[in-house]
Amino acid sequence: MTDCDALNNIPLAQYGPGGKKLLGLFNASHVNFEQDRQTTTPWEPSLAEMTSAAIRVLQAKSAGKGFFLIVESGRIDHLEHANTGGITVVAGAAGTTGNQYTVDVDKPAYNGGGEANYAATPTTTRTTDIYASDYMIKEVMAFDYAIAEGRTLMATPANGRTLLMTTSDHECGGFTLTGLHDEADAQRNGTKVRTYSGQIGKSVAGEVGFATPTNLVRGDGGAGGWFPDYVMNNFQGKDYPQPASATAKRIVVAYGSNPLTNGNSTTAGVTPGNHTPQDIWVGADDNTNGSHAGRISGQGLLDNTALTPIMANFMNLALFETTLGRRSATPKASADLQLAPVPFEDQFKVSFTLPTA
Repeated sequence: MTDCDALNNIPLAQYGPGGKKLLGLFNASHVNFEQDRQTTTPWEPSLAEMTSAAIRVLQAKSAGKGFFLIVESGRIDHLEHANTGGITVVAGAAGTTGNQYTVDVDKPAYNGGGEANYAATPTTTRTTDIYASDYMIKEVMAFDYAIAEGRTLMATPANGRTLLMTTSDHECGGFTLTGLHDEADAQRNGTKVRTYSGQIGKSVAGEVGFATPTNLVRGDGGAGGWFPDYVMNNFQGKDYPQPASATAKRIVVAYGSNPLTNGNSTTAGVTPGNHTPQDIWVGADDNTNGSHAGRISGQGLLDNTALTPIMANFMNLALFETTLGRRSATPKASADLQLAPVPFEDQFKVSFTLPTA
């Protein structure tokens, strides 16, 4: 398959048990960022379309036996590596000594796509209305729509038992939501970035002396308010938010992992953003009354080794499920006490052996 039309019209009869295998090649390298897909390559399938196709083919091939599917939204990581919309190239050129840059915020992305930072020069033009937040919002929503495909599978009883998990392998870039673009520069710091909400104020000067003022102006509303100003744009049947205008209160994002902290100097070719040691979120849902998702979501801090036994238990892989707590093949002859983590049941499994005569 090489385009979304072919992917969305798969002849499933050819993909039953022992039938054809599916390979999708939609780009010479990574697929485009969702922002770029919507503006330049609409023939590429979305992550949700690829997820839907994978589910349908695996259902056909498994013939009711079930399947295991991994869906990766890896372009989120690539945006953070590139610090898209978060740097300004000030010297040099790609392919020589590397372009040099300074850390920046709330600037339009460079023309050329989400990773244009790497080849940009001081004379590279910028887009007029696409910012770092536009790239990130669309990329995260593309992943969210893919998750929705999994939830649709899970919500259909005829599909059987389903466990859905969402997580990542690491955080990248020190990604932060800094505030809102504020064309009026209410904080008067020259950045046009508002990092706190406006205070509640009286609507008219005549109410200054009122003990109980009326008609209060909320801090999150009005021209200087805190609420983002977005409208919905429909693309290929999916809604994506976009700023209401060029000066609207768009979300401003920034990156904490930059040359000042990651030791990469200021050469964009060696990636402005790096992986960080931050804890990452993991969530789950199932259609078995929370029998396994409940051991993940809302449980606080989990070690990554806690997840594999939960998945193994759900798939009835008993041997693999208990690998972490299995006794040595050659136990000692003397008395022995063993503690093994079994996070899908309790905190620990305690086992002991006693010497025999």
